[in-house]
Amino acid sequence: MAFIDLTKAFDSVNRQALWLVLAKIGFPEKYIRVLRLLHDNMSATVLSAVETKLNPSGSSQEVKQGCVIAPTLFSIFVAAILHLTSKHLPQGVNIMYRTDGQLLNINRFRAKGQTTTISIMELQYADDNALVALSEEDLQGILLAFAKAYKQLGLAINIKKTQILHQPPPNSSTTVLPPNISIDNIRLENVDYFPYLGSLLSSKAVMDDEIHHRLSCASGAFSRLRKRVFENRDLQAKTNILVYKAVVLPTLLYGSEAWTT
Repeated sequence: MAFIDLTKAFDSVNRQALWLVLAKIGFPEKYIRVLRLLHDNMSATVLSAVETKLNPSGSSQEVKQGCVIAPTLFSIFVAAILHLTSKHLPQGVNIMYRTDGQLLNINRFRAKGQTTTISIMELQYADDNALVALSEEDLQGILLAFAKAYKQLGLAINIKKTQILHQPPPNSSTTVLPPNISIDNIRLENVDYFPYLGSLLSSKAVMDDEIHHRLSCASGAFSRLRKRVFENRDLQAKTNILVYKAVVLPTLLYGSEAWTT
């Protein structure tokens, strides 16, 4: 797996490319014109702690930080990148699933006619992108294709923070060397653990480290509320239970839907 870190992702969006992407996928010209008016020639005035006005600063790049439509615009922009890279790429990882509620019934899951198989090569959420492949060669090819597409649309990969996580085959008896994955002839760092979207992924392909991480996070959440809530005699037990269910339990079980044995 390759975990891509983009340099100032939201701040690096090429607006001209964004307007072209919106037009290409069918956005009305009037709507695009309104979006351009909201972004083009915009400026920001910063107030210091003593309310002294600083000189306004203009920006010709980026989507507006804090704007409610910024995440949507960035997602559309990234979708264009996926479209550019989806053709003639190595196969990713095959995922088999079924939608009749019988996922955990092993005998039914083995019935090929009732299942659907798709190939996944990227896991994209906002500006967090994880690339997956079954071989070093395939991962290198997918990564270079994404790097090229990012560059075409004005985004830059932070090579120092982009990392590789290799999961050897289970019960492998031979020592597997770390993969040599590179961008612009610079080898990317190999790591044994990587926190992705709040979950800890391990090169061992087991959930032990993630479960220990979740226990630690839940313990920390409980400790922070111990004196103010759980040891507060002015609060009823019912309130303590509600806080526990609202804060501690979700922290403990975050991402548990994807846990495996």
